[in-house]
Amino acid sequence: MQSGNQHNEALAIGTFAEALRSGAPIVAILGQTAGWSNGVRDPVLRLALQKAEREGNGWSDLLSREALPADFYQWVAERFSRRTPSESLATIADIPLSAVFTSSIDPGLPGLFGSNGREPEPILLGQPVPAEIRSIRRPPLFYLFGRAGAGTPELEPPITRQALAQRRLLHSSQMLLNVKDSATALGLIVIDGYSAKMDWLAAEDLLAAISGAPKNGVIWFGEDDLEGDNAETLHDLIEARIVIRGDRSLGETYALLRASGDIASPERWDEPELISLHSGQNLVISPHLRLMVEATAQIVDNSWTGFLPPFEGVLESSAFHSFHAANIGPRALVEGIRRGYAFKRDFEDDLYLKVEKALSKHHDQKGALVLHGQSGTGKTVAMGRLAIRARAEAKVAVLMVSGTRIPLPGDVSPFLEVVARFDGVTLLIIDANNPSQRYDDLLAALRSSGHKVVVVGTSYRLDDEDSNPLLTCARSSLSRGEQAKLGDLMSKFARSSNYDVKTDHALAKFYWSLPESRGGIADGLSKEARALETALRIKGTRPRRKMDLGALAVALVAAGYGEPEEAFFPPSFPASEIDLTSPAARVIDYVMTTSRLYRAVPINLLLRTVLLQKDDEILISVDVETLRDLFVGEDMFRWQYGGKDESELLVSARLQLEAELVCNRRLGTPHAEATRIIELISKAYNASREDGEESHFVTEIVFALGPDGPAGERYKDAYLDVARCLTDLRKKNGVLNARLILQESALRRAYVRTHDLAPDKKAMALVEATQAVDYALTAIDVTGSNRLYAAKRTKEYLLTERAATYGYLALDSAQTNNDDNVVWSSYRAARDAIRVASGRVSSYQPLDISLWVPIRVLREAPRLPEVQRAELLADIRATLDVVDPTTLPKDQAILFNKQRVAASELLQDVKLSEAAFSALEAVGSAVGFYLKARAMAPTRPLYGETGDADAVRSAERTIAYLMSVYEKVSHDPRCLQLLIAMEWLKATGRWIFRGLRQPIPFDLNARERIRTFIADLRLSDPEAFSPQYRYLEAVLTWLDGDPKQAMASWRNLARDTEYVDARRVVNRNTISDATGKPIVFSGVIVKALGPGRWSLRVPELDRDVDLQETDFPRTEIALGRTVRNFSISFNYRGTIADVFHHRGQ
Repeated sequence: MQSGNQHNEALAIGTFAEALRSGAPIVAILGQTAGWSNGVRDPVLRLALQKAEREGNGWSDLLSREALPADFYQWVAERFSRRTPSESLATIADIPLSAVFTSSIDPGLPGLFGSNGREPEPILLGQPVPAEIRSIRRPPLFYLFGRAGAGTPELEPPITRQALAQRRLLHSSQMLLNVKDSATALGLIVIDGYSAKMDWLAAEDLLAAISGAPKNGVIWFGEDDLEGDNAETLHDLIEARIVIRGDRSLGETYALLRASGDIASPERWDEPELISLHSGQNLVISPHLRLMVEATAQIVDNSWTGFLPPFEGVLESSAFHSFHAANIGPRALVEGIRRGYAFKRDFEDDLYLKVEKALSKHHDQKGALVLHGQSGTGKTVAMGRLAIRARAEAKVAVLMVSGTRIPLPGDVSPFLEVVARFDGVTLLIIDANNPSQRYDDLLAALRSSGHKVVVVGTSYRLDDEDSNPLLTCARSSLSRGEQAKLGDLMSKFARSSNYDVKTDHALAKFYWSLPESRGGIADGLSKEARALETALRIKGTRPRRKMDLGALAVALVAAGYGEPEEAFFPPSFPASEIDLTSPAARVIDYVMTTSRLYRAVPINLLLRTVLLQKDDEILISVDVETLRDLFVGEDMFRWQYGGKDESELLVSARLQLEAELVCNRRLGTPHAEATRIIELISKAYNASREDGEESHFVTEIVFALGPDGPAGERYKDAYLDVARCLTDLRKKNGVLNARLILQESALRRAYVRTHDLAPDKKAMALVEATQAVDYALTAIDVTGSNRLYAAKRTKEYLLTERAATYGYLALDSAQTNNDDNVVWSSYRAARDAIRVASGRVSSYQPLDISLWVPIRVLREAPRLPEVQRAELLADIRATLDVVDPTTLPKDQAILFNKQRVAASELLQDVKLSEAAFSALEAVGSAVGFYLKARAMAPTRPLYGETGDADAVRSAERTIAYLMSVYEKVSHDPRCLQLLIAMEWLKATGRWIFRGLRQPIPFDLNARERIRTFIADLRLSDPEAFSPQYRYLEAVLTWLDGDPKQAMASWRNLARDTEYVDARRVVNRNTISDATGKPIVFSGVIVKALGPGRWSLRVPELDRDVDLQETDFPRTEIALGRTVRNFSISFNYRGTIADVFHHRGQ
């Protein structure tokens, strides 16, 4: 008998060693005593039994009919984190396993098996099947009975024997079906640490999982204590040579093989991933870079497009349904597409052609590419396929982002910088269903830092698809070819689905028809909602043990009195089923109204709103077990984690379409829906924290309610109520959030715009709007604890909003007031606000306001005195001269052309009488001089950079006139801007600020005059001194004044325009000779400024300029080296050595 045991032991060791040497898949089934089998008892098990006051020696003794205490497994998880793994367990973790199935609930196993750079993937649910069921690099770790500390009931271990049976039926048995496929016919299954008497894993389930293995395909390490039929079954498997018995443990056996030298050291898997680029180079993704970037985006490296092992039969069907299940990650999405689990829609080729063109001419892109369409049209699949094609065909670097938020520029900049060093372009794919403008803002922010990037995003259905080539529509109806593809897909994977593929929304209906996937829209959705309400009401009114007892209550309980109880929903709350005002009804309303607008509500805010009817009430204490009991099993809700550290729980509807149908039946009107959302907003006391989930929720839901949200102006009747709710939240509860204050004003203005209001109500709303935005801008500028934090872009929005709001007030005065002085005073206030916004905001919006305000005021107040009309007309003319339509995006250029047409009607016959001229001069106004000078000056054409000889002569006459009255006009920004433009045209023959690498005046005297005019322009209105004149002042100061002062100005300008001006890095001007030809310089490298950036000393100018190493690919760049044949250009960040003249640009 002993020789037989020795033979089995030798066979087990030999078989195991051969599997290790050959690289065959090795799959481990680890019991709850794995690593603790040789007389060393798991200390966590001992402590757990003590904590639960249970007798016994194994994990099976921990469970009984009586439930374990609330948060018991949170407590257990803490003990696991403090426990040092046994030597045997650590040894097992070093084995190159392809998959692990374990009945252990130790949350530290992924970290333990993550040795040698492996990345285990924990699997906590039986469905869906993971994307990879075997992998040495990323071995799936199947937790058969959940994981301690997972945080939700579905993922936590069972708390009773009944729950154990349910978990076994729903999850562990489903997981064990993957054992055979994970091992394959050529692999090996190893069992260790299993005791039938002490383990949660039933012996019959274990034997069933291994019974189909090939000969010598299973090694059972350690002792077995099977009895009865199970013992006989194991004996039969041994006799059939399917199972080999080994007396030693798995850890001992592996340690023995390592010590004897029979196997090599395990391979390390911490090598950086690669991205093969179009140039043939390989970009190495370091762990540090991956850690920084993949907090918000997924790097699509070569492994995403590598070999896929084939699936067959049940496994492929399961993988198909897993692919179409609830939110899967980008990597699983890409794998499913590659396996053919989704067909390619017609619009995808059009989208790819646009992307391909954008990648080749990324610098010419006017905005982000956007794929738009309603839910269920295949946008997410299209994004995944785009990533595959971009990597496989274009071989560009790809980042994928999924979720609801667009990453910040700083989140992805490190990756873009690395790609740029290889002269590569990055494709940033964002499946966030956000408005297209947000993608444009991100692209502009990234370009402002000089990144080479193309942004592709998703959005819900947009209206201007025909006029905007950047948009691609994912239509809800299918073409004939798409219908055929869908039919083929159904016949292959979903034969039970039975409906007409030619119907509208066929693709969405297909998704919803899969029982394992989207949940579907059930015929009895209304009944389901009522049943949910009833269940919540019953659970909410069930007596529960009261939490947070006072000292007296604790003493009474200790004396033998019964513990006090309370209901989750106190009886004081109304419970009417007709008017839907009960707490249970309002829970459903809150979730559905926010989900209709594609938002999830933080659970803390939801409960606070339900349980607090009045501001002075005390929130009822709610423990985790109560929440679990209240909401578990309610299928209409979906849960997700949010917040900076993913620690805040949010709840939403199962589907947005379901939320829409429920809202329609239960609430009936947009105003009723908005009322429910206002109730949520009014209790958002924690919305001051910029990085908090409550702040994100309120900001996003208010935007969604507004005119730019997914519903358009559906909630326009509630704009004023929402705005006043935000004001109350700020004033009464101290919620100071700049973005919310911005909405206070914007929503009031939108309400005025969309309603025909009585004059007093209109004036009140506008005054409230100005008070809100003025408060925000004042609070931003104060110091100390009362200072309001606002991001740079938020402050710009506030400045623009103030300008627009004051413009509305001026227009209201013109419409309702017969007093010319009141109208003029109101307009001057608006003009001041507009000038400040125009000086600090780089976008077109303030300039648009500066056009429509005077235009509409002139129309609404035709009886204004001639002197005041002249001021307004001069403002219109000056703004038209400032705007360069060649630099505007298409939508803004359309707006400008509309304003230009409206202005031309007013400017057709601008003649100022001598009396008006004298009156203006008498009060110190320069507008008369400006209008005369402007009549002499040439008009810049819509296109073209060069002025002809007539334009130059007109410029000379204009300069002569303005200089003759300079003392009277040196305080007027309009005159000074005109004088600078004319002096520039005279000196260079070019229109100022138009085109790239425009020559700088060669004549020193001309430069000095322009610098003087710019200095006076700054003094005339420091708040309105715009970035382009700040830039020009720095250029002229660098050339003819103090270069250190110029560099300080550039640093401030670069900081102020970062992430807000996409053109800040373009080379605007170049040092040129008298003919306008760039002057060629030579210089010596004197200092390294950063990776790829150097300081170059130019002896001819006695100045230093910046050099980008990538601009000089054929020049050896090093300290002390001489660099020849370059020009010097300027942008908002300073000087740059420019070799464009060599490239024929």
